[in-house]
Amino acid sequence: MLKKIMAGLFLGGALLIAQPMVMTDGFFAPSVAEAGVVNTHDGLFSVSIDDSSVYMVGRNHAHVAISYKNNMKGAWVGPKVVDVMWGAGYACNDLATGKQLTPSDVGLAVANYMSEHY
Repeated sequence: MLKKIMAGLFLGGALLIAQPMVMTDGFFAPSVAEAGVVNTHDGLFSVSIDDSSVYMVGRNHAHVAISYKNNMKGAWVGPKVVDVMWGAGYACNDLATGKQLTPSDVGLAVANYMSEHY
């Protein structure tokens, strides 16, 4: 019985130690994946961008997981992984198909978010 209790405490402690931690105000706290939500310039679409999924391919070029919804219909589309480039112009393509993300306003919102945060 004592062995089971000790094994449970050891396993629980190991799980706590294995969690990613972030230091805030002198204390360690578990890190939390962030998701930024931006709207297209006309407000017709909302785009959720998962910051924990960002894979930087190169300068101003990344793969990132997104979801988006038409604010008039309310149903989320995705998640899908996109290949986005920004800087002098932008390109935002569905990584699975290689085709441009439609509607293009969603791709522009993703590129603008990446430009501001990365």
